[in-house]
Amino acid sequence: MSPAAKSSSIVETDFLIVGAGTAAVEAARTLRQEGADGSILILGAEAEYPYNRPPLTKRFFSGLMSPEQLLMAQPAFYLDNDIDIRRATVVKSVDPSAHIVVDKKGVVYAYGKLLLASGARATRLRVPGVGLQGVFTFRTMADSTSLHQWVQANQGPVAILGTSFIAMELATSLIEMGLKVTLIDRASTVFPRIHSETLSQYFLERCKIRGIDILTDTSIKKIHGTRKVSGLETKDGHKLQCSTVIIAIGATPVTDYLSGSGIDIDDGVLVDEFLQTSQQDVFAAGDVASYMDRYGHRHRARHWENARRQGRNAAKNMLGQRVPYNSVLYYFSDFLDFSFTFLGTSANADQRISRGSLANKSFAEFYIRAGRVIGFFSTGRPPEETQVVETLIRDQVDVSAAHAQLADSDADITALARETVLILQGGGALGAFECGVVRAMHEARVVPSVVGGVSIGAINGAIIAGNPHNYSDALEAFWKDISVQGPQMAPSSVANAFAVGATLTWGIPDFSNQDGSRLLFRMNIGLINGPACMTLAL
Repeated sequence: MSPAAKSSSIVETDFLIVGAGTAAVEAARTLRQEGADGSILILGAEAEYPYNRPPLTKRFFSGLMSPEQLLMAQPAFYLDNDIDIRRATVVKSVDPSAHIVVDKKGVVYAYGKLLLASGARATRLRVPGVGLQGVFTFRTMADSTSLHQWVQANQGPVAILGTSFIAMELATSLIEMGLKVTLIDRASTVFPRIHSETLSQYFLERCKIRGIDILTDTSIKKIHGTRKVSGLETKDGHKLQCSTVIIAIGATPVTDYLSGSGIDIDDGVLVDEFLQTSQQDVFAAGDVASYMDRYGHRHRARHWENARRQGRNAAKNMLGQRVPYNSVLYYFSDFLDFSFTFLGTSANADQRISRGSLANKSFAEFYIRAGRVIGFFSTGRPPEETQVVETLIRDQVDVSAAHAQLADSDADITALARETVLILQGGGALGAFECGVVRAMHEARVVPSVVGGVSIGAINGAIIAGNPHNYSDALEAFWKDISVQGPQMAPSSVANAFAVGATLTWGIPDFSNQDGSRLLFRMNIGLINGPACMTLAL
């Protein structure tokens, strides 16, 4: 036991959650819904009860929503569900080997399962003048309140560094307050994460119509002022008068308390498909988690919907359910006079297909790589269409022959999202044959959405469901492990006869353990690509 664990102040809990954002609360809620009867403890760094962050740039900032309305749940919820929550509690260290967490007050928390949901903090900027009054970052309820009070008292121009979702939403709220806004970004486009020249140009045009100035391909060199902000200077020499500077250049995952823990970190906490970290009984979800998508790329999903989904998944896996996280990246934003949804990613897309019209504010853009939809932008389109495209992205559906259908705004694309069902029969020889079928499916890039099987087919199905990212290799490795090999130098007929004789005499040692009865009866329910995989082995 580490020295910290010897402290006289030790709190024991079955499920410990570090962080009090969307992922944390959703995880605690799901633990109770899934039948967890152990103790649950949430440690939140902020003094407030957990609250929703999306309205901070919108209705809350504009004074249309009270702090109470911002809460994810009323205080009574935590009492009714026997969820202990400690606010204003900052974690100092984590020791997975001893199953303990220590906060900055020296309190030690001994846990059974740990969820890291510490989120992210606003990325700061190091330039002269960044400490002046009137310079803000934006992440918390306190940030939103302070900024609103400042701009009300100092009715001058506002400069926003960055064209992120937060930056654009804040620009919208500030414009509605009658303030002059200038956006500054080192990228050459607006919303660079979308990687769309068409949409970037459209955003620029909407900004000009609403009187928002945009400076691209540059960044702040210096912020001017004595005690308060009076202006700034960009690196390309542009000078701008302003009374407020907002730094909205991104968010950095909160992982400093994990130093020396042995938990793998690289732009967030690295997790596997079950949202488990490199350490046993430690999971991560939300803005702090870096997970692998279906295409082998890592992401930190910085949106409340992704945090909600991950919180639910993490809770189920903390209970041992082994549910892989395979949700598609999801973003929603309000900007000026329209809202939009963005799914997946547009990075490295080799094709773009437009659907509808931006002029009519009913537009979608598909991002395609190697014949598969990898991303989707949508504004003013039916929500059912977005749901279909989410399935196309998740299941890697080949749309090579459907480009005209995707481009036709009146065409129904529902049929493109049909699921692939794989049914596996019993019988030893057929089981081996199924291994070859799965290899052929993998080479043809056919990914099953639902797998069902009986007997040896059930075992094959369980392996496929349990290895969604490399199901073909895993199944092939299983069959190689249980194979009985004949003499390598003997003719095939002799080798086969030897293998048959050895099997009849000794069975297949690596396949089963027999205790005088039939093979263990078991039912295994797994998941692959979201839908259930039911297997029955006799």
